[in-house]
Amino acid sequence: MLKEERTGAVRWAKASNFLLSQKGLSQNIPGTKIGSFKKLVPAGILKNVVVVPRYWDVDSYGKTLSQLEIFTKENQIELATVDYDWRDDFVDCLKVIDQKIKSFNLQDSDELYVLCHSMGALLMSYYLRYGAQDVDHATENWEGLRHVKKAALIAPPLHGLMILFRDMETGTRLALNRKLLSNLDYSTFRSSYFFLPPKGEDVGMEKNGQRHSLGIHDIEKWQKNLWGPFKHARPDEQKAVREFVEKMMERSTKFHALLRAPVLVRPSVKIPLLHIRGLGHKTLEIATLYRSKDRLNYRFTKQGAVDGDGTVTAVSGASLAYFNVFDFNGIDSRLGHLDVLARPESQKIIQDFLKK
Repeated sequence: MLKEERTGAVRWAKASNFLLSQKGLSQNIPGTKIGSFKKLVPAGILKNVVVVPRYWDVDSYGKTLSQLEIFTKENQIELATVDYDWRDDFVDCLKVIDQKIKSFNLQDSDELYVLCHSMGALLMSYYLRYGAQDVDHATENWEGLRHVKKAALIAPPLHGLMILFRDMETGTRLALNRKLLSNLDYSTFRSSYFFLPPKGEDVGMEKNGQRHSLGIHDIEKWQKNLWGPFKHARPDEQKAVREFVEKMMERSTKFHALLRAPVLVRPSVKIPLLHIRGLGHKTLEIATLYRSKDRLNYRFTKQGAVDGDGTVTAVSGASLAYFNVFDFNGIDSRLGHLDVLARPESQKIIQDFLKK
């Protein structure tokens, strides 16, 4: 959840955010008036969104947490969660995770098991190998293994998500609030850029079916085609927006390169690692390209759908090569992105892994 730091008002997510408000979640782009200057801060794990009290609510992590509370109580395990601002630069999120883990003051006899889903699983895949080091100067130190004894990574987008590039163009309109998760929101989220796939894996498709890279790592294309925040920039803001996008794409490139880098020194410990990937659901991935005047635009349609869990594609969810340094168990499920974590059959696999 996210709330306003000054007033404490919840901005993500309750029903009124979708139906009665016209406020978004944008972050400010330095040197511009693009996005909001109002600071939002994490306010706990989002369990569900109550639409009609006692009659209708939409689950997020509520079912998962309920099952884990029962499991940890029965097995005399302490349950703790960490919430970070999912809009932020990945390194800022990693620092929050690192601070939370170190706050436990673990002793030699203690064992820390981590269960992570989606973005959290992607962050943990970096943390195990590099800790919370900044991508600009990270070296392989296996810092995460000093603390974590078991890790379960569920539905991680390990190789990027093109769908975030769509969201920067069209947003994901939710109910009556046109500003919530608009293209402006996504274009200012630092995390959006980290989610984008590595260079050459950003696939676009011409009307004749020919496929090639969309070129999202070329800053000139962003500016020329008014992609992302450029469509919101005044002439005097173009330079600042260019610097912002260029910086974020550079950091994204370094993040993915570090995840894929060959192992230099194998860790001294070999922890159990569970990785579950969802398959069997049409998942948007390939952009259909079209030209309007002198701009290159794109749309994501059913024609560009591939196999996945409905959010993360099968290719993006594939395990990283470095996982083989662990006692690794990779499982493919036929469940969707949230169900692969929350459904009882998935929870049984996860809980059996944690307690064995």
